[in-house]
Amino acid sequence: MILAPPRSPIEYVKANGMYKSIMSQIFTVQCFQVSTLTVLSYDFLLTMDKEVAYFWKLPISISSVAYFLNRYVGLFGAISVIWFSDISPSLRTGWAVNISDWTVMILIDYILQCRVLAMWNQQRVISMTLKFLLSLEAVLKLALLIYMNLRSRFQLKGIPEGHGLKFCNQGGNGLEVWGIMDWTIPLVYGIITLTLASYKALQYKGETSDNKLSPLVKILIEDQVIYFILVVYCCLINILQFYFQGVGNDYLANIFVCLGKPGFLSMMGSHLLINLNETYNQRDYKGSDYHGGTNLSSMEFSYGRNNNSDIHSV
Repeated sequence: MILAPPRSPIEYVKANGMYKSIMSQIFTVQCFQVSTLTVLSYDFLLTMDKEVAYFWKLPISISSVAYFLNRYVGLFGAISVIWFSDISPSLRTGWAVNISDWTVMILIDYILQCRVLAMWNQQRVISMTLKFLLSLEAVLKLALLIYMNLRSRFQLKGIPEGHGLKFCNQGGNGLEVWGIMDWTIPLVYGIITLTLASYKALQYKGETSDNKLSPLVKILIEDQVIYFILVVYCCLINILQFYFQGVGNDYLANIFVCLGKPGFLSMMGSHLLINLNETYNQRDYKGSDYHGGTNLSSMEFSYGRNNNSDIHSV
């Protein structure tokens, strides 16, 4: 932080007050981030036994790789953002935070894509469309991440009525529009996958004899809905963050960026795979709704249609 010398005792008092305001803002931001890291760490400890049971096994499956990347990259991002939110942030920690957020978003969308394609029996058109859209999302978000980080710079910013008080701040001209676009992309993809999953779930329900969803399909839909709600929340909060940044309200912008960090999406991604494994390994499951191996990458499930079973594999 850099403070320009005040020109009078009165200005000194005002500058000192603004300095305390800045430090209070930094403290508030870090409290939010520490709280997020605490929740992630607590969930990590609570689910460690399930992680060992379901994912610490050989051969290593794609599901296990996705699980470990999502969980530990999410924790790394939560730690990095605490370092970034101090009085002297750097581009290095900024890159670490943004890349971890990008990785978590793409991994969770990939997990959900696999589940939706399983429900659609790997239908060629749906499969090609979703894979293309996910690839497009990954490329666009990565391009926006690189562009905004390269355009971002550290600068001296004055505070209204601070009378010479300035502080070091990361900023860049015209980044607000790109930031809003960056968070609109996963929102659109989430709407598409939720629509496809909901449509197929209704079709399953109508084609079963008792007009009920199987436990596996039910958990797929429930996770999809919860994830979609979290994505909408994160996207809207981050869009508001860029809006406040654009109008010059840095305090609210920093508060909203804390509330909208995708750390909880990382936790959700872990539970997506844990919930599927738990449902798959239920002892009272009769086997009429799914067939499978020892891991979710080879899992298959089916639903009844005129006393026939259609097998869907992930």
